[in-house]
Amino acid sequence: MKHILISLICLVIQFVTYNALAQNRQGKVESIKVAYLSEKLNLDPKTAERFWPVYNQYDDEMRHVKQDLKRANDNRTADEILDQEQRVIDIKRKYGTQFLKVISNEQLGQLFQSEKEFNHMLLRRMNKMENRQQNMRQGHQEDRFRDRPLRNHQRSSEGMDHKAGMREGRSDEGVQPRNNR
Repeated sequence: MKHILISLICLVIQFVTYNALAQNRQGKVESIKVAYLSEKLNLDPKTAERFWPVYNQYDDEMRHVKQDLKRANDNRTADEILDQEQRVIDIKRKYGTQFLKVISNEQLGQLFQSEKEFNHMLLRRMNKMENRQQNMRQGHQEDRFRDRPLRNHQRSSEGMDHKAGMREGRSDEGVQPRNNR
């Protein structure tokens, strides 16, 4: 009974820790996104104060639609796919009119473009991290060190090998370079 209780406590702690890390990571991504979009749209503080509440509502609606897309990804008909894509367009149009009360038409176009750029950048980084983790799991750690120069003690031992060969009357002819991989 005691072991079950300890196991249950450990499981709860692990679950809480995992959720806290995921929320922290999501919070970091959101703060980077806010900074990225603020810079791209060149928002002054007064405009930003009016812009971000509207954007947060827009982002919440878009997130719900995208979560629906992910949930029903494999079992959808062509019409269902088109309907969900139409929902995305409808949300952009709905909020587009609200955004235009706060930002210019040029900034609105820049917003939609900057969102795409940010999402592509985030996806590339995530793929890069995933590939790095896969390589580490598969034992390809040596790939990280392949192109690094030799350290001094490695160079000096090679130099000593060369000098020893010269003392023994061997020449450099026919000597193959070492493969450090």
